[in-house]
Amino acid sequence: GEAAPVSVAPSLQAVPIGARLEYSIVWWGIPVGNAVLTTSRSEEKGYNGLVRLDFQARSNWYLRALYPVRAVLISHVDPQTGSPRRFQSYLKRQWRLHESLLTFDPSTGICVHELSEGRRVEVRVSPATQDGLSMLYHVRTIPLELGKTVPLTITADGKNWDLNAQVVRASVVRIGRMG
Repeated sequence: GEAAPVSVAPSLQAVPIGARLEYSIVWWGIPVGNAVLTTSRSEEKGYNGLVRLDFQARSNWYLRALYPVRAVLISHVDPQTGSPRRFQSYLKRQWRLHESLLTFDPSTGICVHELSEGRRVEVRVSPATQDGLSMLYHVRTIPLELGKTVPLTITADGKNWDLNAQVVRASVVRIGRMG
């Protein structure tokens, strides 16, 4: 049967469930890779019904021969609040590998970071704290004004990072059938 529709918080309406966004990665005008971002409803045990954001990027065939890069980011987000519940990252550059798993517990305000080399760190987070992928969706819900600074907090690598994003240009970008 068909899955029941999910009520989605404004932070996740910017890219609807079932979306697939494809990107070309360009460095100094030279195409160097591709990336895909998809949204779906999670069916994983413990995260069933959450919105799943998947981002995968890799260097193209000719850069891969010199400098292979592969990144996989997965964020599970509560569709009611827009807050992340779990974030997995895998980044491999040449021979260097960085993996992490972040598990958010909104009832305690703690995010457990399981990092490379078996390191485990507990970080206190607020309900507004995002991971590196869910933050992109959170930003899409904020009324942005040219020249204004937007404060953001993400948690990564065993600590919180306070960021200030500044709106420097406004433009309309059409994304296929999504407008």
